[in-house]
Amino acid sequence: MVSSAASQNDVLVKSAGLLDVRTGGSATNVVQQAGGEMSATTLSLVSGVYVSGATSSHFSIGNNSASGVVIENSGYLGVLAAGIAVNTRVNSGGELVIADGATATGIVQNNGADLRLTTLSEVAGTYVSAGTSRTFSVNRGTASGVVVENGGYLGVLAGGSSLNTTINSGGTEDVRSAGTTIGANINSGGQQLIHYGASAVNATVNAGGVQTVSSGGYVIGTNVMSGGQQNLLSGAESVSTTLNSGASENVASGAISINTIIREGSTENVIVQGYASSSTVLGGGTLVVSSGGVLSNGAVSSGGTEMVLAGGSSTQTTVNDGGLQYVDGAPEGYAYAATINSGGTQEVATGGTAIGTLVNASAFQLVDKNGIAVSTTVYGTQIVSSGGYASATNVLAGGTTHLLAGGSSSDITVTSGQAIIDGVADHLQANASRIGGTGSVLGALELTPGSTLIADTPGTGLHVSGNVSFDTGSTYNVTLVKGGQVGVLTVTGNLTIASGTKMVVTAQDGAYSPGIIYTLVHYSGTETGSFVQPTSNLAYLTPVLTYQPGFVNMQLSANSTFSQTGFVLPGATVNESNVASALNRIYAGNGNVGNAITKQLLVASNPEASNALDQLSGDESAVSRQIAEDRVAQAQGVIADRMAAAGSDKPNGLWVSAAAEHDSTVANGSLGSTAWQDRSASLSIGYDHQIKPTTRVGAALIANNDVVDFTDRNANSYINGAQVAVYGAYTPEHTAVYLFGMAGVGYWNNGTSRTVTVGPLSGTAKASFDTLSEAVYGETGLNLQATLGTVQPYLGVRAAHYAQNGYRETGSDMFDLNVQNASDNMVSSVLGVRFTGNSGSLLNRPIQMQTSFAWEHRLTGTGRSVVAALSSNPDQSWKAFATPADRDVVRASLGASWQVSPRTTVYGNVNGEIGSHTEDYGVRVGVQWKW
Repeated sequence: MVSSAASQNDVLVKSAGLLDVRTGGSATNVVQQAGGEMSATTLSLVSGVYVSGATSSHFSIGNNSASGVVIENSGYLGVLAAGIAVNTRVNSGGELVIADGATATGIVQNNGADLRLTTLSEVAGTYVSAGTSRTFSVNRGTASGVVVENGGYLGVLAGGSSLNTTINSGGTEDVRSAGTTIGANINSGGQQLIHYGASAVNATVNAGGVQTVSSGGYVIGTNVMSGGQQNLLSGAESVSTTLNSGASENVASGAISINTIIREGSTENVIVQGYASSSTVLGGGTLVVSSGGVLSNGAVSSGGTEMVLAGGSSTQTTVNDGGLQYVDGAPEGYAYAATINSGGTQEVATGGTAIGTLVNASAFQLVDKNGIAVSTTVYGTQIVSSGGYASATNVLAGGTTHLLAGGSSSDITVTSGQAIIDGVADHLQANASRIGGTGSVLGALELTPGSTLIADTPGTGLHVSGNVSFDTGSTYNVTLVKGGQVGVLTVTGNLTIASGTKMVVTAQDGAYSPGIIYTLVHYSGTETGSFVQPTSNLAYLTPVLTYQPGFVNMQLSANSTFSQTGFVLPGATVNESNVASALNRIYAGNGNVGNAITKQLLVASNPEASNALDQLSGDESAVSRQIAEDRVAQAQGVIADRMAAAGSDKPNGLWVSAAAEHDSTVANGSLGSTAWQDRSASLSIGYDHQIKPTTRVGAALIANNDVVDFTDRNANSYINGAQVAVYGAYTPEHTAVYLFGMAGVGYWNNGTSRTVTVGPLSGTAKASFDTLSEAVYGETGLNLQATLGTVQPYLGVRAAHYAQNGYRETGSDMFDLNVQNASDNMVSSVLGVRFTGNSGSLLNRPIQMQTSFAWEHRLTGTGRSVVAALSSNPDQSWKAFATPADRDVVRASLGASWQVSPRTTVYGNVNGEIGSHTEDYGVRVGVQWKW
């Protein structure tokens, strides 16, 4: 060390050596080797050479100036007030301190160098890192592009400003009163300090970086990235901060945060009487208000969370779809006047209090144990859990409040909404609303016009400690379950039933016996008035009310509809009515006792009876003829397409085709027929021979397999069949006209299985039977040559007869059917066009595209039915109808063929059909040989 007024000549500063020349000291003829540490100020006197390898440079310091100095390895150069430094190079570990009023130009600041300055100096230089460089300067109070790191410091003083400062690890930007910083980039380990009266605009705080704003400081537009942090100390204010995933903002006592955007995975903490306004919480973000913190006008979006914890408060937060406001704390966290929109949730947990919340349609308020909700307006859903409490709840149109067991409330008003009371409600007012549950209501309960009291829990219901009155136009709805249990209303007080009060009995599926007494209301005081005749969904029984002291009871007896129409239900389908009429005859023929089926139907609910009649009808059987018709049409289409592609160049043709098809047929609501799905596979083989230049004849064999599932029944069919067809085509010489015809017969074996359930009775009936067909098809058309290929418009006629053998089911005893022989005749016209055109080649072999469209119109009837009867009562038969065949259908196909050799062609297509009742689609592939 060379102290003040001392001097030393011929100094060698080796790598890792140290030369410290204090102010006023002198060192001359210095040789500073690379890595050597030299420290001085501009009022030291130093001169010498810096040597690095084979290069060297001169430097000098003296008379408050410095030139060419290299600072590294903890070396130091202080440019004092009014001093000048030129061409200073600061390497990693070196420190350059530029005093206020000093000037330093030509600086080269390498990565890791320590640069300390304020906006009262004049500076120009270049920052170099990893081979890249950027200029920086301080001019007339404005710093631009400065990089501070490794202990570096930039002071932005009164009236000064900084632009685009980079603050790396160990660096500090210190913005003082009336100073402004814009666009700073704060990286890991760096910090930006904003003091009283200072401001920061559009800073970016990266992972590990910190922006701290003190009392009176103001920041706007800060963007805090993952791992970054913004701290607002007492009296600080931030506007429009954006917190990205993993970022955090801490709002302390007396600090204010306005318009913060909180993105997924980030957190805003408002504590110790901090204040946040208009914060927006986006998906996955978290806003925490606690320990005296205050939030106003927040917004929480999908996946975002606002947490109001102990001692915190939130006012007028809006929670949108997927957002959550969580109110908790000990002492209480408070949420005032929150608005919860569709899909949003407010959860009031232990120690939390929510006051004046608006819960809109499809939104939720959850009040947990020891949570409190006051003056909630509900258009959506409020759920008060065990230990939770709600006061002055106002449920409006479409809204629901559900008091779970152990939950409590006071002063509930329900208008055109719903209240489910499984806890304890102290005073409940219902206006044209639905009231239910198994809990307790303290005080009188009035069911105003349009209101419904629901008792849908077997053996229990609402307990009212007070008088209950049903006004005219109100309804009591009770649910009946098999086994003799029913929902019940218990009244500790008087029961008043105004004229015109309705009762609806809803029976769940099951068997109900006449004569059993069901208690619907139990009261301890007096009873006046009566309900109108109850309505129910029971098929053949009707509820009859009796009024006894302390009880309103109900018994079941045969209804008037049964005495008039028997088992025929009002509004029944054709099939249901036909089956019911046969059951009426069975019932009457056995002294109004009937059989096991009629006994169960008598005590069935309406839906159960309707379903049983549908299952009994046996309409699935008639579908077998539709399957046969579909397979015949498919086979005729395959043969027609092959003849259209046969040509006349070779006398012999052999072809094989495989197809898969899916057919869908809808149910018919008026007939009561079931929908069904058919998965079909077929294999066809044919041979044709040209006996004359104008004439070609052939024969084909087609095998089919179908699996049919009946959508509305527990039933299916497995069908295997075969067809034989002969066909021929005639094309007069020198004309475009052609004639084509075919005739064939078919046989199919059908294996069916039906499971029928009527109340506790169930059985599976199975059968095997045959379907036969005789069918002809004729077609005439034109072969028209066009530029792109051959167009073949045609007109066809299809005629067929389909016969189904009678059979008897086995396996289910009481549900087995006898099904009679059935047959159909059909005639239809076909109008269509085929197009075949060349479309290039593959492996030097030609490819042809093939397209067809056709419309088929049925000229005969479309209905299909069978006559069936229970095997145990074969004389009482009925007619069951399947979904009718389509009157009109449209077909289309698109395919291609490839001539792989002079004799061999492979082909394939996709095809579809649509009608008023059906939708079919399929694929077909094959190969044809000609010689």
